[in-house]
Amino acid sequence: MKALKFILFLLLFFVLAGSTYVAVQPNTYDFFRTRTISAPVDVIYNTVNDYHNWESWSPWKEKDPSLTFEYPELTKGIGGAYSWSGKDGKGTMKTLAASPNDSLLQELKFEQFPASKVYWNFEYKEPNVTEVTWGMKSDDVPFMLKFFALINGGMEKMVAPDYEKGLANLDAYVHEQMAVYSIENKGITEYGGGFYLYITSSTTPENISMTMEKNYAVLYNYMAPIT
Repeated sequence: MKALKFILFLLLFFVLAGSTYVAVQPNTYDFFRTRTISAPVDVIYNTVNDYHNWESWSPWKEKDPSLTFEYPELTKGIGGAYSWSGKDGKGTMKTLAASPNDSLLQELKFEQFPASKVYWNFEYKEPNVTEVTWGMKSDDVPFMLKFFALINGGMEKMVAPDYEKGLANLDAYVHEQMAVYSIENKGITEYGGGFYLYITSSTTPENISMTMEKNYAVLYNYMAPIT
């Protein structure tokens, strides 16, 4: 009986000690990954800004092919959102702030954990070179998430590799989309002469005055300023 009590005491001690160790882990995290992509900043921003595109480059779709996505009417800009469901549960993401061609702030929420903030920065380097930063942070890490992160080496170790993979996928996806269209800049070509509007009509000598009056009215209405 004494041996049993001693074992129970040890188990209780280890449980309390382990719980205390988990509880004193940091309540915050903030990590990010950066990749330089050879594409215009507006192309990359517009791709990330619209959640309809995420399924095409998401690293989690590769890890869980069973993922399904749902899209509301608004999927880009402030208030844009989407949701998903897979083997690890359900989640949603919503855009909280958007600065065109500069940054995005999003809210990521899994059904079993409090929301985290996801942030993007797009830094123009050259006309066709952009430095893309993708990060995640939180100021309220619950006990169970601390425990889960602890046994997996920390939040950054758990998630950052997916961010690295996602940025690589984004790079490939952007270039794939850009390859669909080919634009050749031949410079500026100047042409002589002026600019004019005209209408062609068929008429008879008897109706020429009426036809001209009608055509003048059409041209005047076309050129009239919109009020």
